[in-house]
Amino acid sequence: MVTIISKKDGPRREHADPRRFVSENHATIRALADHISGGAYSANQHKPEPPKPDGLVIHHFGAAAEPSVDHPPYVRISLNGRVVVVDGETHKQQHHIGEVRRFEDRNEFLLATRENNFYAPLENEISGLLSDLDHQVIDGDFSEDDLVEKIGQALGLK
Repeated sequence: MVTIISKKDGPRREHADPRRFVSENHATIRALADHISGGAYSANQHKPEPPKPDGLVIHHFGAAAEPSVDHPPYVRISLNGRVVVVDGETHKQQHHIGEVRRFEDRNEFLLATRENNFYAPLENEISGLLSDLDHQVIDGDFSEDDLVEKIGQALGLK
């Protein structure tokens, strides 16, 4: 013999009496809850309005937007001598162009190539555009600002 036990639809008979008791004494229960919690029970029952977007800054952390014309990429030389192309909007590095290194009594720009012992060399097309600046001495006649200007012109950034 097989006994089938199934869940009955609707309210159970044993739950009817407690529900009726709670509904008949709802005002008294609420007053006791407010008295015990110092009014926090009723305060938590009212949901506050969601904030209105007037004057708020809302950030959307989704996919990156298309590059903006207002913030074009630019060339930057960092304090440690790294020469990089930076995205104008996010200010993140796009390309590592090379480094300004100190040799004895002079500063020299080294293009990021295998010949200059860089682990991640530039792409051939970029290094071809900048090959005339490799081993450029940076002194009074040719400053770091001039180097940034020349790299920007060669890459079409300015």
